[in-house]
Amino acid sequence: MDRKIVDFIHQSLSEEVGEEQFNGLAVELFAHQFAQNTPYRMFCMLRRTTPAQVSSWEKIPAAPTTAFRAAVLASFSPAKTVRVFETSGTTTGKPGKHHLDTLMLYDESAIPNFGRHVLPDGASLPMRILLPTIEEAPHSSLVYMCRIAADAFAVNAEWYIHDRKLNVDALVEDLGLSVETGDPRILMGPAFAFVHLFDALAEKQIKFALPAGSRIMETGGYKGKSREVTRERFYELARDILGIPPAWVVNEYGMTELSSQIYDDSLRTLIQTGSAGPAVKVPPPWVRVRIIDPVTDEPAAPGVPGLIRVTDLANRGSVVSIQTEDIGVQEGGGFRIIGRAKGADPRGCSLLIDEMLPK
Repeated sequence: MDRKIVDFIHQSLSEEVGEEQFNGLAVELFAHQFAQNTPYRMFCMLRRTTPAQVSSWEKIPAAPTTAFRAAVLASFSPAKTVRVFETSGTTTGKPGKHHLDTLMLYDESAIPNFGRHVLPDGASLPMRILLPTIEEAPHSSLVYMCRIAADAFAVNAEWYIHDRKLNVDALVEDLGLSVETGDPRILMGPAFAFVHLFDALAEKQIKFALPAGSRIMETGGYKGKSREVTRERFYELARDILGIPPAWVVNEYGMTELSSQIYDDSLRTLIQTGSAGPAVKVPPPWVRVRIIDPVTDEPAAPGVPGLIRVTDLANRGSVVSIQTEDIGVQEGGGFRIIGRAKGADPRGCSLLIDEMLPK
């Protein structure tokens, strides 16, 4: 099964793949997970859905993200677990857990997808990462993703959160060197880690005009426990304090329960066409996203907000279709995230950072 998924990912990166090919693989994956994943099978039975009734990926029952807090949704023997990623920022105090029996599928999905959207110009840059190391945060999927991206693409990489502190002085020194030498940087991390950085730089009355080609990869979550910053204000601060224009700020949408990430397509479009276009998220070819009307459980009309539902072929180890509590809207060949469902837990790595760093 894994080889089929990897072959599909590789093929889709170099040529257009048909919907029939995606559908066949998704339906086969659902049958595998129905057979191997007991909690998910029980969920499907309650929905009166079995593989015999499913011929379209759109009909695969989507497990809610909250289920990852209630059960081990593993399509393999738990004894084969090699990594457990955990959620942050839930009011229940019990994290959601995503068990994996291999990191190969995650890597095969994450690395080329990062390159396509964050480094579409093929640049190889020093990475400056506003996160703890994998040794300090072994259960963070974002930390892991940044680690493998750095290993694959970075000239060198530095991590700037240690012992629950953002090392602003070291980062200031490095960014100053970037300006002096003209060598661009890529800064990566949760949005609220950048907010802490912006606050610290403003307090020190420090601003940079980083070299052209410098960029930010941020994971959203502009609302922390201490305060909220709008996306528009975040982009203003990135431009005013670091000298990075909005088109060179790439937002990543990912979650612990998925094995693939979805990025804004604006920088990739800018490099390809010379014009950034709207900042909408376009999933990679091995992922499908639908905006669902929560009342009818059917796709919402274009432009009408609904809940984001993701089908991710790289999620072989758990469940292929995930129902999120995020609200989105179809737009411009992709989708935009506009918030969280009422009553849903705030979550994400920005909340983790906001808890770790002093206010």
